[in-house]
Amino acid sequence: MSAESATVHVTDPQAARCGFRHCREPLPPPGPRGGRPYEFCPDRRWPGDKTCKQLAAAEHALRTALGDTDPPTALREATDTFAETARQVLEPLQTLGGALDDVTARMQDELNAAATRADEADAAAEEARRAEAEAEQRADEALRLRDEAVAEADRARADADAAQDTAQQATAAADAAALAQARAEATAEAAADRARTAEDQNRVVRARVDELTERLDELRGQLAERTGERDTAQAALDEHRARSRDLEQSLTERLTTATAQLDETRDALRQASQRERDAAQRAEELARRLDEALAAQQQADQDLSSVRGELADLRGEVERLRTRVAESDRERSATDGVLRRVHRAVLDAGDDPATLRELVLRELLSRDAPSGDVPPDGEGS
Repeated sequence: MSAESATVHVTDPQAARCGFRHCREPLPPPGPRGGRPYEFCPDRRWPGDKTCKQLAAAEHALRTALGDTDPPTALREATDTFAETARQVLEPLQTLGGALDDVTARMQDELNAAATRADEADAAAEEARRAEAEAEQRADEALRLRDEAVAEADRARADADAAQDTAQQATAAADAAALAQARAEATAEAAADRARTAEDQNRVVRARVDELTERLDELRGQLAERTGERDTAQAALDEHRARSRDLEQSLTERLTTATAQLDETRDALRQASQRERDAAQRAEELARRLDEALAAQQQADQDLSSVRGELADLRGEVERLRTRVAESDRERSATDGVLRRVHRAVLDAGDDPATLRELVLRELLSRDAPSGDVPPDGEGS
């Protein structure tokens, strides 16, 4: 019986599948020129660079050598073990690939988010530093304006004090002139009293008339002189009063101007104080924003630490998956070794079914035994 007689021929190309019982993949249709349909996969390769057709022929030869149309239980178990091992190896690899893709995506998202938060924190800190510098400049300008306003107020206060001193001096001079006038009036009244006394004495003592007349003339002369002095003093007093009024008016105007300047200076001081308070409030606001930026940066650092911890956990999981893959590779290598020994036994047995059965059974029985425990040829039969 040839290897081709053991295959299943399917007439429908659309439903044709590979003749190797462990493959059974759909076969491609014939070419555009027609021809014989495919019986086995034309391009698929198995471990050892074996095709489906070669493996089907080896399986058929083994079944023929064993004298059974169905594969023996040990061989069937070996092939099933190989298929299960291949599936177990493939599943962790697929799981590992999916996990690595998820980890990569999550790491990329977390790193992008952390970088974005770090950039925002840096921008906020830079804005806070710039605003703080502007606030300091404005505070310095406010202090300079306040110093200038204080100096201007001091100058205005000095001018007001000087004007007040001048007004006091003018008032003192006016008081002195009034006192002199009062004295002159008192002197005139005293002279009049003496004249009346002289007239009374003239009626009493005529002898003294001439003397009293002379005395009266003298007194009249003195009175005239005093009257002239009084008139002069009165004119001087009037002139002084006029000058005092002019000076008082000038001082009043200067005092009004100084008061206005002082009010303006006070307004400037109040405005400077208000600007200083506003600058202080802005500085406090900027300090608060800086604290918030620092808190955000600390939160970003904590998030980055958490991401690093998750990355370490994922690395541990990857290491465990790699260990499982290595164990699967070792199991697959052991299974491949058994299959290679079975295949080598099939090739070495030739056409002797008994020898083939003995070699195959010995290889299957020595699958898990050490190499030193394999029985010699002939003892197993």
